[in-house]
Amino acid sequence: MNEKIKALAEQASFRLGQSTAANNAHLDQQLEEFAKLIVQECSAECQQIAFKHAQVDGSYAAGKKAGAFECEARLRDYFGIR
Repeated sequence: MNEKIKALAEQASFRLGQSTAANNAHLDQQLEEFAKLIVQECSAECQQIAFKHAQVDGSYAAGKKAGAFECEARLRDYFGIR
């Protein structure tokens, strides 16, 4: 499992390494797939925002900065995290 995913899973109180090796391998695989799906959702949201700002903002730097802040806010809303 990716070390970042593992660290986040432990931070979320997943009990990794406390059952059989087969169960741990299955849990690792599920967590990895879950994390990939979340990243894909985040990426799709940010791409939509970047495309919108590329069309609206006259300045690339201003659009990039505004897009980054909007992306962060929309992802928090999307996942219900404050």
